[in-house]
Amino acid sequence: MSKFKDLKVWQKAILHVTKIYTETASFPKEETYGITSQIRRCSVSIPSNIAELDEIQKMITGLQRSLSLN
Repeated sequence: MSKFKDLKVWQKAILHVTKIYTETASFPKEETYGITSQIRRCSVSIPSNIAELDEIQKMITGLQRSLSLN
């Protein structure tokens, strides 16, 4: 399992996304491509950014290791 999945903040963010999707399901159908979509995309961006940061940190660590070998 990836390190970011062990983080409480990531786990809570995933729960938040689930709640957002549940709540926005009751929004009017005419808002599907408007505010509903925007709210859902915002909520998904939180755990996505956490996961992306974890990947960037792995790349930096690998780069630092390869540079120290030279």
